[in-house]
Amino acid sequence: MRVAAAVVICPMPEEVEPVLELARSEHARITPVGAPGSLRAWRVHVKRLRFLLVQCGIGLTQAACGVTWALGKVSTHQVYLCGTAGGLGEDIRIGDVVVGTGFRYSMADATAFGYAPGQIPGQPQEFTGVHRHGNLDDFFAKELPNFPVHRGLMLSGDSFVTAGMVDDLLTTHPGALSVDMETAAAAQVANDFGASMLAVRGISDLCSPKAAADFDAGVGNASERAAQVLWSLLAQSRRVDRRPRKVFSSGMLTAGVYAAVAIAAGAEKKEPADLPQELAEELAAYMTPDDVQRLAGLVAAGIDVVAENPDLQLPAQHYDRMRTRLLDDLEIPHGPGKHAWPPSSQTVMKRLDCKWNDVLERVGLGPVTRRSAPRRRYSDEDYNAAIASFHAWATDEGRDPSYASYQEWLSKQKERRPSGASVRQHYGSWADAILSLYVTEDS
Repeated sequence: MRVAAAVVICPMPEEVEPVLELARSEHARITPVGAPGSLRAWRVHVKRLRFLLVQCGIGLTQAACGVTWALGKVSTHQVYLCGTAGGLGEDIRIGDVVVGTGFRYSMADATAFGYAPGQIPGQPQEFTGVHRHGNLDDFFAKELPNFPVHRGLMLSGDSFVTAGMVDDLLTTHPGALSVDMETAAAAQVANDFGASMLAVRGISDLCSPKAAADFDAGVGNASERAAQVLWSLLAQSRRVDRRPRKVFSSGMLTAGVYAAVAIAAGAEKKEPADLPQELAEELAAYMTPDDVQRLAGLVAAGIDVVAENPDLQLPAQHYDRMRTRLLDDLEIPHGPGKHAWPPSSQTVMKRLDCKWNDVLERVGLGPVTRRSAPRRRYSDEDYNAAIASFHAWATDEGRDPSYASYQEWLSKQKERRPSGASVRQHYGSWADAILSLYVTEDS
């Protein structure tokens, strides 16, 4: 499976063309890709940016099909949906652009079973708009275009919304800015695949009696503006960030070890108030109040276990098993790219830049007497530099950044570089090794 910085979904040809035109203006390499049914797709490679562009067609089902196919075709952490929409909010005008902070189904109604309006059973009421490659607040502060861009709730349904439907929609979904026929379905599929989703919609018409005429007149201009905002967002993912990524503080890392100790020892949770003040403040900075209530007492129990049993053995593999048990019990998604707490033993060692026995010493435990974690031959910087150099070579040679291409590149290097197998083990997978070039600290 190829890797990509993003998947971009556009429902209609009129919405795809402005994206392709911007790519051509930067002399991108655009390659058509065979796609099933009515889907159309292109691989786009411009400078350090690779993404898969898909024309999915109109409607919720078409959007779901397009995103599902695309995420089976490439490995990525980010999905964008770019196109046009009908305006709902009072301040929305034709030609404005809306960037979604949340996505809901406009007509879904399972309230008889206790669900919120717009909520599909088994799904969240609202899917969150997330841009993994940078901070949106910074983006809008520095790169706001010369036309209005709004951020807020987007609705999606199977019906073209008319003026007579607007009041009911806004009563059910207060604050909604736009309505379309694809975004919520695309967001649901992206969420199930563990990818982030962000939608950018140009307003082509207002939900009024003359909406059809407005649409015909406004779709081209609205599509072009949405594509401009999308292109600026995509540009943020070109930056190669080679700095070590410290997702959690050292206090949070050791707190995770204490939690694993408590689970391994079968200790009962203590009161959250029993946690040392400094550590309690760190947990509060990283977690929601509900998570602090669930986990602070477990960390406090682990601290007591260590004080009473400093010779307790906690090999890295055992820590990882206790971590997985905790995350599963709490129903917290975990795996490559999830940044779940507690982090894996490999992440703890990488962040603290030490061996596992050194981690144990930090929390007050003795070393593991049997085989401990092997010393790493290469530093984080060595791995990052190798991937960055290889990716530059692959770009210049017009090659895909595959594992096989890395092996070929490696055979031509005069200085020692990590093997392909070591790179894959270091990052968790080959896809994540390449994706590390596109993910920033804010992701």
